[in-house]
Amino acid sequence: MATFKYFGYASNLLEERIRVGCPTVKFCTIAKLKDYKFSFNNAPDFESPWQGSTANILPSPGDVTWGAVWEIGTQYIDALNREDAVDRGIYRNIEVQVETPEGEKISCRCLEMCSPLPEVGFPSPQYLSVIVDGAVQRGLPEDYIKMLKSTPHNGFTGEVAIMEEIKEKGKNTHPL
Repeated sequence: MATFKYFGYASNLLEERIRVGCPTVKFCTIAKLKDYKFSFNNAPDFESPWQGSTANILPSPGDVTWGAVWEIGTQYIDALNREDAVDRGIYRNIEVQVETPEGEKISCRCLEMCSPLPEVGFPSPQYLSVIVDGAVQRGLPEDYIKMLKSTPHNGFTGEVAIMEEIKEKGKNTHPL
């Protein structure tokens, strides 16, 4: 079976989340993407299923975004593109080179928002919780997890539909 490497830096840090569209995904390692900063942005004309701003990476010399390297079967490309709003032109796939804590370099597919200067915004607390849970689950550096935990959110208190799918995938693995 043909596979590709994918660098997940937001909700796709959490295994239960990435398994929603890619049930046979395999975790490889954590890694850092140099010269990009993690951000929450609003894409024009996009109503986020997360009820707030969504994660993005922005070129930024000297900054680092941590994430998870996953091995995914090519049969899940369409599902992943739907889950990540690539099919709607909100995000695009880019190729990046990430570095593991041991210094190994890995070429991966990654997402970046299409809007050239996306407006900075605030995520819903539910989305931020999934990202933080994923960062903890994957064992990202403590200072990076602290940065994520200190991110302000938009205070949304309603339902976020995808949370049920994530919880369903998480049954018998670990509580959210």
